[in-house]
Amino acid sequence: MISAIVNRAIAHTELGNYTEARDDVDTAVELGFDRGVVEGMVERVKTSANGSAPAAQAELTEAEKRYNAGVNLSRQGRWEAAIAEYDEAIRLDTQVATTFFNRGSAHDVLSQWESAIQDYDRAIELNPTYLEAYGNQGYVYLNRGEYQRAVQNIGESIRLDPPNAANYVNRAIAYTYLGNDIEAQEDVDRAVERGFERSRAESKVEKAKTER
Repeated sequence: MISAIVNRAIAHTELGNYTEARDDVDTAVELGFDRGVVEGMVERVKTSANGSAPAAQAELTEAEKRYNAGVNLSRQGRWEAAIAEYDEAIRLDTQVATTFFNRGSAHDVLSQWESAIQDYDRAIELNPTYLEAYGNQGYVYLNRGEYQRAVQNIGESIRLDPPNAANYVNRAIAYTYLGNDIEAQEDVDRAVERGFERSRAESKVEKAKTER
């Protein structure tokens, strides 16, 4: 699953494992994800100064240790074990947006949609500009067939991060399922302007047309 690989690249970046993050970026690109989109997400994690993620320090709180354990388990694809560590980190500190986001991502990978939505909601509540949380939640709604809500959440992610081409493609898919083909085509065009390959974007939209 491409989203899991991207999440793992972000997790590596948070831990300072930049070589491993780069390997995951390359893998995501090989599987069809836009390089500029993925690298932009990773770079924002590197340069983030909002303090939402527990920092790697010599002296860590127990909550930070549990958070880092969850990240390491996520890197290994051990999602249920990662959730257990994030559960404990949240029990110890309920005010860290990134912990909720990462737990939501783990639920997302396991197709535990309702739990993922709740965690993304909490991440957004703690950090109203958490664009990745809006985007991921929108994708969950897309998977659940809640296309209007997908449009709304992905739209908020686009508002916060207009250059992210993948968001336009995902919103185009949601518009397509809703029968809004004109809006879908406009989003495909926007995605292409931002570096997304037209044939891949149009293929995703065409697939949605056959399924609606």
